[in-house]
Amino acid sequence: MAIHSAISCAKCLLEWIVRGYLWTLGICLVIFIILAIAANLGNRRSKYRFLAKFIMIYFATIMGTTLLIPVFLFRPRNVINCKIVGWFIRKCSYLLEITWEVRGARLLQDNVGGLICANHQSSIDILAMFNLWELMDRVTGIAKKEMFYVFPFGPAAWLAGLPYIDRQSPKSGYQTLGRCAKLMKEED
Repeated sequence: MAIHSAISCAKCLLEWIVRGYLWTLGICLVIFIILAIAANLGNRRSKYRFLAKFIMIYFATIMGTTLLIPVFLFRPRNVINCKIVGWFIRKCSYLLEITWEVRGARLLQDNVGGLICANHQSSIDILAMFNLWELMDRVTGIAKKEMFYVFPFGPAAWLAGLPYIDRQSPKSGYQTLGRCAKLMKEED
C-alpha cells in the first residue's frame, strides 16, 4: 500500500512539473512573439523599436537557456548542447533583421581544433557566437567565473560544456585553459 501511494505521488509530481513546464513554455512563446512584433513595428530609428529588439535578445537568451536546462540534464557538460540553444537563438537574428557575414567559413568546417577570440563588445555578440555554432561541429566558449552565478544563463552554459575561468587567479585560469587545450587535442 505504501509503495503504491509513493508511486502515485511521484506520478502526480511529475505530471505537475511537466504541466508547469509546458505552461511556462507557452507563456514564454507568447511574450517572444509580442516582442518580435514590437521589434518590427514603427520607424526604423524608433527608440521603442530598438528597446524591443534589445529586450528580445535578452529574453530569448534567458528563455532559451531556462527552458533547455532539463534537456541539458540528459547529457550534461556536452558541447553539443550549445548547438541546441544556438538553433533557437539564431532565429532572433532573422527576426531582428540582422545579417552576419562569416569570412573564412570553410576553415571552421575542418575537423581540427582551433581558437576563436571574440572581442566581447556588446550583448549582440552572443547572437554572433550562436551563428558560428551553426558552422562548427563541436565548439564551446569560455566565460569568466562570475558568469556562472548569473541565473539561468550560468548554470545552463555550464551544463552545455562551457568552462569558466577565474580571472582573479592567473594560475587557476592558465590551468583551465590547459585542460581545454588538452581536451581539444584528445578529442580532435
